[in-house]
Parts: sequence; C-alpha cells; structure tokens
Amino acid sequence: MSEKIVIVGQPNSGKSSLFNSLTGLDQTVGNWPGVTVEKKEGFFFIDDNKFEVVDLPGCYGLTPTSIDEKISLDYLLGSSPSLIVNILDGSNLERSLFLSLQLFFLDIPIIFFINKMDVAKSKGIKIDFEKLKGIFSCDIVLGSVKNGEGIEDLKILIKKNINKKVCETKYFKVSDKVYLHIEKISELLVKYKEFEKHPKFYSLKVIENDKNFAPSIFKILNEKDLSKIKSNVDEVYKDIKKKDFLTLDWFYSLSRGIVGEVTTKEFSDKKSLTEEIDNTLLNKFFSIPIFLITFLFIFFLTFFLGDIFSNFLSFLFENLSFFLTKIIKEGFLLSFLTEGVVGGIGSVITLIPYIFFMYIFLGFLEDTGYMARVVFIMDRFMHKIGLHGKSFISLVLGFGCSVPAVLSTRVLDTPKDRIKTILIIPFIPCSSRLTVLIFLGAIIFGKWSFLVIFILFLLSILFAIFSGFFFDRFLLREKSEGLIMELPDYHLPTLKNLLLNSYFKVKDFLKRAGTLIFFITVIIFLLSYFPKNVEGGFIRVAGEKINFLFKPLGFDVERTVSLITGFFAKESVVSTLGVLYKGEQIERVIVNRWNSVDGFVFLLFLMIYLPCIATALVIKQETGSFFYLFGIILYSIIFAYLISFLFRYFLLLIL
Repeated sequence: MSEKIVIVGQPNSGKSSLFNSLTGLDQTVGNWPGVTVEKKEGFFFIDDNKFEVVDLPGCYGLTPTSIDEKISLDYLLGSSPSLIVNILDGSNLERSLFLSLQLFFLDIPIIFFINKMDVAKSKGIKIDFEKLKGIFSCDIVLGSVKNGEGIEDLKILIKKNINKKVCETKYFKVSDKVYLHIEKISELLVKYKEFEKHPKFYSLKVIENDKNFAPSIFKILNEKDLSKIKSNVDEVYKDIKKKDFLTLDWFYSLSRGIVGEVTTKEFSDKKSLTEEIDNTLLNKFFSIPIFLITFLFIFFLTFFLGDIFSNFLSFLFENLSFFLTKIIKEGFLLSFLTEGVVGGIGSVITLIPYIFFMYIFLGFLEDTGYMARVVFIMDRFMHKIGLHGKSFISLVLGFGCSVPAVLSTRVLDTPKDRIKTILIIPFIPCSSRLTVLIFLGAIIFGKWSFLVIFILFLLSILFAIFSGFFFDRFLLREKSEGLIMELPDYHLPTLKNLLLNSYFKVKDFLKRAGTLIFFITVIIFLLSYFPKNVEGGFIRVAGEKINFLFKPLGFDVERTVSLITGFFAKESVVSTLGVLYKGEQIERVIVNRWNSVDGFVFLLFLMIYLPCIATALVIKQETGSFFYLFGIILYSIIFAYLISFLFRYFLLLIL
C-alpha cells in the first residue's frame, strides 16, 4: 500500500515545480470533484516504496477566500494524508511562515522544503539552518527546485517522516494566551468524533469565529462544553480593543519573530533585477506597446512552428484516407472511416502542434512572472468600465479556460462585481477557441495568419471592454475598487516544467478528442450519411432551413452547422467541418471555397458567439439565475451577428 503525501504552499512558491521534480511523467491531471480547478496527482519510488503525491492548489492561509484555498483545506481535513511537504519561499520567508504556522494545527506530520535559496542568496538573505531547526521539531531542507538542489535530500526525509509523530514549534509554547486557550478548547473538542482528527484546527476556527466552521461546531456541542468553550473565547478577547483579525495578527507576529531570529540580510542600495525590468515593463508609456509586441511575437512563433507539424499531420491523414479507399469497399464503413474518423477526428488532431506550442509560450510568460504584470498593465483601463481590481485575475484566467475563470469570481466582494465579471469572461478567447482560430487562420491567411489572429485577439479585448462598459452603465452600475496583489520576482522557467505543462495540456486535449469530440463527430457523420436518398443527410436539410439567417454573413451550410456543434465544444467546429466536407482534406476545401473576407468574418463570429456548454452551466451555477445565463447567450449571439455583419460589408467595401 502506498503512502499519500500532499504538497502545500503559497502561490509562486515553486509548488508545482517541486511536484514535477518528484513525479516527472508519472502524474495525472484531472479536476477536483464538482469544479474544474486542475487536480494533479502523481507518484514516485524510494527503493521499493511507492509514494503518492497530490499537488494542492496554492493557498495563503487556512481561512479560505477563494475556491483554490477551499479545495486545499477540504482535502487536508478530509483525506488524512500521511505527510505534508510544505514548500516555503526562502526569499520571502516571513510571508511563507504565515501558512506554515497554521499547518501545525492540523496535527499532520510536516517537512519544510525552503525553496528559492538561490534567489535568497542573490538578495543577500542568509538563513541560519541550525536556529531554524531549533525552533521547529520537523525536518527542514534548504534547496532550489529550479537548480535541482535538495530534491534527493527531500525524498530521503519523506521516507523517514511517514507517519512520524506530529511536529510542534516552541513559539507556540512561549507565546501569549491565544495558544493556551486553543489547547483548552481542543481538549473539549477531541471528545467528539467530528473533531478528533484535527481538534486544534477547529479550536482555532472557534476563536476566529470563522463563519465557515464556528456555527456548525456549536451545533454539535452539548451545552456544558459549549459554555466552557465560549468562556475560553471570551478570555482570549478580554481586554483586547482590536478584536478583528486577532489570530491573523498573531500568526504574522510569530512569523516576524521567527524571521528576525533566523535570518540576516546584507543591505544594498542597488536595485534588484526585477525592479530594473519593471521600470521598463510597467512604464506607463512602454507597457502597452511591449504587451502588444510580446503577444504578436507569441502568435508568430505559434503559427511558424505549428504549421510545420500540422502540415505533416495533414499529409499523414490524407494518405491514410487514400489507403483506406484502396482496401475497403465503398459503403458505410468506408464513409465512416474516411469522413467521420479521418475527416473529423483527424482534423482535430492536426490542432495538436498549435496547442503544444501555444502552451509552451504562454507557460513561459506565466512562469517568468510577466502574466502577473499584465493584470496591472490593464488595470487602469479596466477601471473605466467599473470592474473591481480582482476581476482582472479572472479575465486573465479566461485565456486558459472560461470555467475556472467564472469560478474564480467567488473572491469578489459584491454580487454586482461577480456578475459583471462573469458576463464579460465569455468574450475572452479561451485556449480551445484560440486554438481553433489559429488552425483555421493558418489555412485561410497563410503567412499573414499570425497578424490576423493578433488583430482578432485585440478585438476580443476591445469587445470585452465595450461589454463591461455596457453592463456597468445600464445593468450593474457600481464603483470599482483598486487592485492589490503581489508581483513575483522574475525568473527563468525550466524547460522541463514548460514541456511537462504543455504535454499534459495536449494529453487532456486528446482525452477530450477521444470522448466528447469523438461523440459529436460520430453524431454529425450519422446525420450527414442518413437517409441515403437525401444528399448530405438530415444535417444538411436542417442546416439549409436555418442557413438563411447566416447568409448575410457569407456562411455556407457547413459553417452554420459547425457553429451549432461548437456550443458543445469549440474544437468540434473543426471536426464538424471535416465530416461535412466528406473526408476531403479540410485545408484544400477551405482554400478553394472560402475567400479571405468571409473567412475573417467566420473567425470573428466564432470568437464572440456563445460560451461553450460547460461555461454556460457554470454561469447558471454561479449567478443562480437563468436570467443572466440566457441574457449572456442572447447578448453574445446578437453582438457577434451585428459586429460580423458590419465587418463583412466594411471589408467588402474597401477590398
């Protein structure tokens, strides 16, 4: 039987990099139950012992203020891991210890892995390892995941610490009355089976009067214990004027005390490299041009490299279709294989090179710390449409996937902020939509495709701003607040982490291609094949019935039908076109049948219209209203139609 280990740390601490270093390719990426926040699990061996590892979402503390933090806390309380590997940022130890000190209240064995020691050294920070070990009774490793330092030492200590006794710190023993009353309350709570595993944690929540825990705890207690606990809580707050954030102040005070005891810093008036770079990248005159040039360059590289491999895959599938026609008689089976499988799924598979390179480059921007700066660069503009500062984080997440972006709005303070942000997110092109745009754009516009997609990318941002302005002025007027967030130091990501991240994104895409997209493709093929006496089958008849609505936009039946299937999964737009073009090479058909104006208009409409069904469902879940769900669906369709119509006739006029 394998032991379960969890990696816990704050955002930007190097948590996922440590997970990749321990597990390599021996990991799976899925979603946490009920949400689409990414879940990473893996394993590694020490001698003949197997250790399962779970990479929990980043959290700043154990009082959840976001869906990520709630997931991490629920897992720690419910799964009873054998060991916590707490990763700390050696260049910002005080902030990291704020979480570490709270983890001790879970009564789970802990190892500290203090990461970024190379960064700490460059900042003149020195950590007294012996003093730190004297304060904590747990094992500690100093290292750098980026340089591979400390990983082997960590593995040895993991094996040693499995099911070891719970760790403590002397700072709790000598501190003020807060800890004394936590222990007294935990002695009462431990008698109840609901709290016996983590009595100190629940005691802490009682003292904090945490609305997520305290009311339910009080309901379970008998009157005698409830009275004693309330008496202890009153003692904690006795003679304290500032009662709000008492425990938070306590943890920060402890963190400062520990850091003051174990670290020294060589002061220097010289600016750090991060400060020097930010002077340029965040400059009010240069920041926007640099942002635009950066993304233009990313699109260029994605197209340039993606085209090479995508064309090769197209060549393979074209020859596969030709081979199948030679060995299989004409009939249903041949049509299914050449039109449905090769024409449909094969077209989707040719998206893989674009997905792979796009995630490589976006991952590079994320890991270097630049994407966090993008949030600040856009901040001053987005305030004009009444968006809360934290909303920008959700919008940036939308470039990956709209579903977690919508879920991330839970951290916003007011219902209007949340709803406004949720309604804007579908206008940000997610990775699935962007990949389809890149693939089709490469076929239609050739060597200029990167510039066309860049223009569409800019238009999507403008449309999001316009929609935000519209919602703010006419539906959800509210004053926006400023944005406060930490900007991580710049650092070069490792090639291994970039490749692993992109590999698992491609793997996830292939899983979707083999399930939902394949299912949609088969349905479309059957509807296009039967009845035999009708050319194009049921799907063409249905498409022709509604195509008059899209004729002003220059769409043929095939494009109209593909937009309908795109509601279920944006990638199915490509597979549907592949099926409806009867197994012909999709690139050849598009080049011969589509002109550049109608091609651009189709991509424009595809970029704006309808969120996918998964996003639609989570919008209903998060807003709790069909009004907002159907409102955004109707708004996006009408908006997409009007904009596409205007662009088509403007382009026809000038070209």
